Parts: sequence; C-alpha cells; structure tokens
Amino acid sequence: MLVPPYPHEFRAHTKGRWVGREIGEIFTKEFKLYSKEYYENAIESGKITVNGEKCDFHTTLDENDLIVHESTFTEMPVLDRPVDVVYEDEKFLVVNKPCSVPVHPCGAYKANSLIPLLNLTRPGAVDEDLKLTHRLDRLTSGLVVLAKTRSGAADIIQAFECSDVKKVYLARCLADDSKCVQKMFNDEAFPLPPGVTRIPIEDSESKDKDVLGSSKFKLEVSGWIWCVDHRSGINKFSVDAQPDDVRAKSSSTVITLLSRKGNECVVRCEPKTGRTHQIRLHLQHLHIPIKNDKCYGGKLEASEHCPLVRHLESVDKTADLINVVIRDEHEQAECKEELHPQGIFLHALEYAAPTAGLKNVVGPKPEWASLFEHNTLLRLNSFS
Repeated sequence: MLVPPYPHEFRAHTKGRWVGREIGEIFTKEFKLYSKEYYENAIESGKITVNGEKCDFHTTLDENDLIVHESTFTEMPVLDRPVDVVYEDEKFLVVNKPCSVPVHPCGAYKANSLIPLLNLTRPGAVDEDLKLTHRLDRLTSGLVVLAKTRSGAADIIQAFECSDVKKVYLARCLADDSKCVQKMFNDEAFPLPPGVTRIPIEDSESKDKDVLGSSKFKLEVSGWIWCVDHRSGINKFSVDAQPDDVRAKSSSTVITLLSRKGNECVVRCEPKTGRTHQIRLHLQHLHIPIKNDKCYGGKLEASEHCPLVRHLESVDKTADLINVVIRDEHEQAECKEELHPQGIFLHALEYAAPTAGLKNVVGPKPEWASLFEHNTLLRLNSFS
C-alpha cells in the first residue's frame, strides 16, 4: 500500500532524556528517517522550531519545550494485502493482520497502520471506535483482537491479568544443523540448551500425527526477558536468575516441531506468558531463529511471502515507492544497499480468551507454512 507524500506536523514536548541536549543531536540520533544534512537544513529554514521560534542545530532543550517539525511526510510502504475479518460478534472484531503493518501509528507509519487501513475497507469502521486489546509486532502476521466496546476491552485486559488468554503461533525457522533439530525433539539423551526442558507427548496426542508428526517431545523454553535498547526495541533473553534490571520478566513458551525439510522447519509455539519478542528470543535460544528475523539471528531471504525493502533514504523520493521492495533472491543479490524485512516468518494462528467471552478463533494458515514436502497438517481447534 503506497501513500502519497502529505504535509505533516510533528509536535512533542521535551522528554526527560532530552533535557540539556542539543536539538540537532536528538533529531539525528533518535529520528533516523532523515539524514543529518536534512535536519541541518530543516532547522536553518525554520521547519523545525522550539517554542514557536527558530533555533539552531546546537540549541539546548529545557523542560517542557515545545518542538515542532513541519515536513512533507513520506510513509514507508506496507504490503498491499487485505485486513480480513476472521470473527465478529457484538463485543469483538478479530482480523488477520498482514506482516509489515503496525497495529499502532508510529514512526514512518501513520495512514499505513492497522485501524486506518481497516477503515478503508470496512463500512462504518470510522464510527466504531475500535480499541486495540493487545500488541502484535509489525513484522508478524496473524490475528489481532479489537474490542468494539469499553467493556469488551476491559474484559480482555482482565483475561490477560488472569492468564486466561491462550495463543498459538506458527514459525518457519532456519536451523544451524538439521540433525540437531530432529534430536532435540526426539532423543532424550541429546543435550538441550540451558533453560529448556522436554515434555513427553502423551499417547492421546501421539495418535494425532496430523498435529505432531513423528516427534516424541515438545520443548519448553523458560527464562527472563528485558529491554536492552528502548530506541530500537531490542530485547534480551537469559535463563539465569532474574538480572538486576527490575524490568526483567519471566517468560515461557512450549514449542512443537511440525515439519522439517533440510535445515528449515515449521514449529508450533504456545506462549504461556506474553513478553515482547518472546517467541523470537526463545527460538533463537534453541538455535532455530525465525527466517528474516535479523534482530535475533535470522537470515534475510527475499520472497513473495515476506519481501525485503530498501530504506527510504536510499530511494529517489520522486520515483515510484514500489522500487523499495525486493521480492526475490535475484533482486536481493543485485541490491548493494542494506535491506530490511517487510515481514518475518511468524504468524499468530489462534486466539482465545474464555473468561472474556471470546471463543477459540482460528485464522488462515500462511502459505509459507506449506512449503515443505510431506508437510504435516494442523489440528485447528486445540482449545475446544
């Protein structure tokens, strides 16, 4: 989805960490959509002001200063894929979010965020005042639950607090060693990374080969997660006792091997907790990082399912923005610039919050989960 450039005014009051710092430094280090040269010119020309007055690149900010940046805003493109409604009742609307679309307006995405895009295709959506009830990473596809009412939103929040929200994800991963993957899920004597335990697959489950393939065990990854870089949103996982950082939170995910071909595998992930980037970190800890997830060890691979994109700084703003998208390995090999994923191979497949009145909702399985020979099928109604 390409949004034509449009006038935009960014307004913000001084944040605590900005007090005493130069405005030029703040824009170049924390707002990287544009170059240092752009910000120098914008400040000189008066497009960036402090308290309604012109400033210079070295102006020092004080508490409660009002910063205004007037610009012609160019949004990053998102994939031109529909936001399909999967389930709807009087309280909830559950949609299937494409990868590349953020759930909140942020950074280089405003019109190209979930609810504005839904408003384009859903009659009356503008007047519904839909409320987001949880997060889903921009690069992740799958189910997002929107509340139609305040009571519905409150019920979902209460369900989260009571640990009554159940979710299932699919991930396509690239292992360092395919034999190690098979052994982790089948060989009881094979050593596991710290913080990982095997859960025997019950007899009743093992009869359902459509779900579990030939694996003997599920794996549960447990440990601590905390943010190490708030600007980039990068998190860290550790299996040791809680670090000194009080923001560290416990995390746990149960992972089942569904299919494997060469060094690639598809796994089913059932998070017991809901920490930021939890599944991505836990799969990296198992040495099977998610494909395209370069933040956590995944290899970039251009494909129609999850294309790569060039940064807008490297693109002629007068050219068609479609030129930023790289869709196959040939284009990827020819591109000499740094590339960024439009999506990772992680998909929210199922969602349930029984105490909130939301039955088990199952979304469509992504095409990339079927790219394997002898691929197992999925039992969809796992919470029923």
